[in-house]
Amino acid sequence: MRDKVNIVCEDTAYLTVPKGEGEGVEEVLDLPESIEAPVAEGDPIGRVSFLLNEDEIAAFEIVAGESVEEKSFSSVLGLLWREMIRG
Repeated sequence: MRDKVNIVCEDTAYLTVPKGEGEGVEEVLDLPESIEAPVAEGDPIGRVSFLLNEDEIAAFEIVAGESVEEKSFSSVLGLLWREMIRG
């Protein structure tokens, strides 16, 4: 059972910017502070944008890199039982 989810960028891309302006590229990550389980691998979570001189030059969707199940009473009870057995 997990309380965190790994995120990945849905696409791989390259940005081409005018010579000498690479330092001016700004990355803006837009993610919620928290999300509710269940989450399926590939579910949209947020987006990442790249700005040059405050103009968006590219944007990509951020998705869940794995599935996370909702915690239920029985799953929490099972987790507690396993921890008690381990000692």
